[in-house]
Amino acid sequence: MLKCIFCGEEYPEEINETHCFCGNSKAEYTNLYSTSIKNYPFKETPLEKIGYNNVYGLDPNICLKREDKNPFGTFKDRKSTLIKHLRVPYFHKGKHAFTVGTLPFKTKFALASSGNQAISFSNICPEYAQSTYLYVSPNISDEKLAKLHIYKEITFTNKILSDGELRKFEDDRWNITNGMDPLGASALYKLGMELEPYNFDNIIVPLGSGELYSMLAVYFGILRKKPTKIYPVQCKLPETDAIKTDFVAMTPFLQHFNPQIVELYKDDRKNIQSYTEAYGCEFSSAVVFVARDVLNLPSKTCLVVTGAKK
Repeated sequence: MLKCIFCGEEYPEEINETHCFCGNSKAEYTNLYSTSIKNYPFKETPLEKIGYNNVYGLDPNICLKREDKNPFGTFKDRKSTLIKHLRVPYFHKGKHAFTVGTLPFKTKFALASSGNQAISFSNICPEYAQSTYLYVSPNISDEKLAKLHIYKEITFTNKILSDGELRKFEDDRWNITNGMDPLGASALYKLGMELEPYNFDNIIVPLGSGELYSMLAVYFGILRKKPTKIYPVQCKLPETDAIKTDFVAMTPFLQHFNPQIVELYKDDRKNIQSYTEAYGCEFSSAVVFVARDVLNLPSKTCLVVTGAKK
């Protein structure tokens, strides 16, 4: 089922269902989350201890979750893999048909991406990427753009488009855009499952579309009822993301959980860049290291490194 973060109303788990129609709902935001934890094959990423100086060596209270070690260097590989493995073929009355659990089989997609999700999807689901409507920022790096050659239709835009606009109002096209697809976002519950046995007191994650924060907050706070605190890190430096906008699709989840958001500014650029070089991760991932330094949490903490340096 899909459930509203505000009123608790439940809906069938269907594609392109993103928000409840209660009084707290705004169409441009996502306020539904999946209540089901899906099983799909995915190789668990490494968990590493971190050392901050030569005197104390490795800090046993600080770990890195290396999502940059995924096959295509991003935590977005989880969503792409879930989409691929949700699609299970079956035969009915001698005719070839398809099902996706309770979902209709779809081969057409729409995606707005700063680059990583689009790269991941094109590599894990290449047979679907060719017919996907892809939207990217004009500021996307040349390196990322060069990896998107499989997409036949790429639209450059700085606008935040609605679900319908992304799909060009085609009902049979699945919008898998970051933060706007609660069904696909539930792939991140598997990340929560990998972290859960370690009983972290705190988990620090970058805040982009809000998808990663929201799904981990739902997993630990609602589905598992764990006291783990999830700290999102917001950084508005231009190096952080190719999409220049203050829009956060998962704002209703931030309002519901009311987390302590760690804000980083231009004075933090040098420190972020140094962590980028030290760990070989994206600038947008390295913000978690600086956030940890700012918070100086004494308890058991995990930093989620979301993407590799490209």
